Amino acid sequence: MKKVVVTGASGYLGGRLCHSLLRQ
Repeated sequence: MKKVVVTGASGYLGGRLCHSLLRQ
C-alpha cells in the first residue's frame, strides 16, 4: 500500500515540475 502512495506522490510532483518548466 505504501508503494502506491509513494508512486502517486512522486508522479504528482513530477507532473507539477513539468508544468512549471513548460510555463517558463
